[in-house]
Amino acid sequence: MTAAPKSRPGGRNLRVFIVEDDPQLSAHLADVLRLEGCAVVTAVDGLHALQFLTEGFRPDVVLLDMHMDGADGWDFFAAVRQLELDVPIVVMTGDPNAAQCAADVGAASYLKKPFETEQLLVVVDAVVGSA
Repeated sequence: MTAAPKSRPGGRNLRVFIVEDDPQLSAHLADVLRLEGCAVVTAVDGLHALQFLTEGFRPDVVLLDMHMDGADGWDFFAAVRQLELDVPIVVMTGDPNAAQCAADVGAASYLKKPFETEQLLVVVDAVVGSA
């Protein structure tokens, strides 16, 4: 008898918003999540991400790089609060104090760069499952 496959985000048809200024990392994350069945939208910084949100895009989860040129992760968090959006945000950062960074802005969770694909999927499952 074989074990049932583990539940993945794709089973829920999630809308994932990746806000990341590294085009290679953004593309890799998008590819992984699309293979899991997610619909993915990307933005290169907080300003572009906010444009999507003000135009009505409502993701199920946001994967947010904190250190970007232009509008960074902190700017994005402040704007999301002003818009009064209730969306779980996962901080992605190479900061050695990633957990504290996430706590400081009220993120649902965090991923310390570099992170493995499995970590990404576990965190997305956890924050969407608890939302």
